[in-house]
Amino acid sequence: MKLSIQGLLVSVLSYTSLLILVMSSLFFFANRLLVECIPTIEAAGQIKLNAASAHMWTDEIIAGDKSHNTDAVRQRLDMAEWYIGVMLTGGENDQGKYYALRDDDIYNEMFQLQLLFTDLRRNIEHQLDNPTHSFYGSSTDKYIDQQFAEFNSRISKVLSTIKTHYQQRVTSYQIVSGILIFVSILISIFIYRLLSKKAWEKERSIHSLTEENRHAEEKNRALHIQAHYDYLTGLPNRIHFIEALDSAITHAQQNGRFVAILFIDLDHFKAINDNYGHSMGDQLLKVVGNRILKAVRSYDTAARISGDEFIIILQDQPSLSECITSAKAVASSLITTLASPYLLNDLELKVTASIGIAIYPDDCANSDELISHADHAMYHAKSIGKNNFQFFNQDIDQKFTQQIMQEKQRKEAMH
Repeated sequence: MKLSIQGLLVSVLSYTSLLILVMSSLFFFANRLLVECIPTIEAAGQIKLNAASAHMWTDEIIAGDKSHNTDAVRQRLDMAEWYIGVMLTGGENDQGKYYALRDDDIYNEMFQLQLLFTDLRRNIEHQLDNPTHSFYGSSTDKYIDQQFAEFNSRISKVLSTIKTHYQQRVTSYQIVSGILIFVSILISIFIYRLLSKKAWEKERSIHSLTEENRHAEEKNRALHIQAHYDYLTGLPNRIHFIEALDSAITHAQQNGRFVAILFIDLDHFKAINDNYGHSMGDQLLKVVGNRILKAVRSYDTAARISGDEFIIILQDQPSLSECITSAKAVASSLITTLASPYLLNDLELKVTASIGIAIYPDDCANSDELISHADHAMYHAKSIGKNNFQFFNQDIDQKFTQQIMQEKQRKEAMH
């Protein structure tokens, strides 16, 4: 009987050891998958963000906006091109290491996107180099808009596919790991009742592996927050904003709803930075972000997209009239609350805000146009005295078109 018990113990211990070995391998591959997944998703997001920025800034430059220049557009194109390359071949930068795509279908789609992007970049650079022949609204400009829409749709699809692909694999690892944990616990109890306390040691090993997985998940959540939220104000950043706007427009299309965005730019903020330093400017932006957040509903989105520029998405509006009413109410509240004094480090500072409002689908057909039109409305608000809000309309569009024509005529006169 003693030999039988010893033989059973050896067999059970061997089986338990095998289970622990398999579990360790699963956790190793799951952790490795997380290490590969996060940078890959970040790279796809960077491609989408930089391509969208380059396209939007090009439209603004062609439309006569002086706040951006061609070098900035080319820099965004370079970044998008670099991230496409690392998704195909891998690479490394200050943000970390990026791994080449392993899935053949996703890899082939990215390769086709690389070809499409190369052509899109060539057309954008040609438009920037030849503004008189590819002005805003020209056939060339419309063709580039169509080409970018195709690129944006396909990179969004790739990003969604990558997330789904990695999530399925992670879920599979979690299910198998859960089953193995359950089995190993039963075996550990059985061993404990028979002869020894080794089951407790193996349980501690399992617990340790579980902790490693938990730490990896916490790191994943931290990286997600870092990639989608502004480090200074805690508000969603440009990447998060674009995703939220695409989602809001899709919902509006499917349910016959309306979406309004409020493009907010602080007046006289540069003077704060120049006179009191960037540290004081950062403190002011934090307070501004908090005031903006308090002015919107919990399910709306308030984001900081650059320096002193913020955008609010008012989504799921049931009718055009209610959408306009809501936008007016929020904008009026913001004009008042943002103009209130800011007491920082025993100094009383004052800034105001100019706000441009555009509504989907009445003012545009897609998210890029919605952002552009809200931006134009904001600049119109600045041009008529600042510290006010303006809705986008055709008169504003005509004004920008006239500015473009006047600039063109001025350049021709100089030659």
